[in-house]
Amino acid sequence: MPHRDHKVVAFAVLLLAATVSPALSAPLFELADDGRTFLYRARPGEPPAAVAQSFGVPEDGLPAFLAASGIRDATRVPLGFEYRIPNPLGPRLEALAGEIERLDHALTARTARVTELERTLEEVRAQAAFTEAKERRLAALETRWPVAVTALVVALLALAGALWVARLSVHRLTGVEHRAQALAHELEERRRADLAERQEAGRQIMELGNRLRQLEHQPPRLVTAGS
Repeated sequence: MPHRDHKVVAFAVLLLAATVSPALSAPLFELADDGRTFLYRARPGEPPAAVAQSFGVPEDGLPAFLAASGIRDATRVPLGFEYRIPNPLGPRLEALAGEIERLDHALTARTARVTELERTLEEVRAQAAFTEAKERRLAALETRWPVAVTALVVALLALAGALWVARLSVHRLTGVEHRAQALAHELEERRRADLAERQEAGRQIMELGNRLRQLEHQPPRLVTAGS
């Protein structure tokens, strides 16, 4: 087993022991510096080498272990000395925290992306519904197009017939107007002739009246047998 994995296993065993038996005795060690360092209080008669071994430190790493705890002489460690042991899981915890933060950012970005995609999907669905409704209207118009064309042709034929009838009516009206003008001219000529005849008859009547008045003023002539 690699040296690093051996230390991790040893610290895991110690952590398990500390969590299983907190009520039986005072904790042997605790975490400090946000979990980066173990604070271990040595038990009476426990040498530094045993402490190092319990934390998975090999023999060649004992000097560095003692230096990290500020121990210069391993034979002169006071009772209840507090060892400061770097937590080998600290870097992994920091890496896991960074990974968790990165995953959190990625999850936030993906959530925003999903929200954007859902909004786009709703827009696409609305556009598809609008297009489908438009196609239905076009299909309905396509089925009604022959009827509309037939109605348009009938309307155009009716309009053409109405124009033809109107043209004939105008032509007939023009003929009637011409005949009416001729009749009016003829009536005017007759009126003038009648007026002239009445004027002539009035003149003759006046002449006859004058003769009668002249005859009335003349003395009567005797008519003899010889005459």
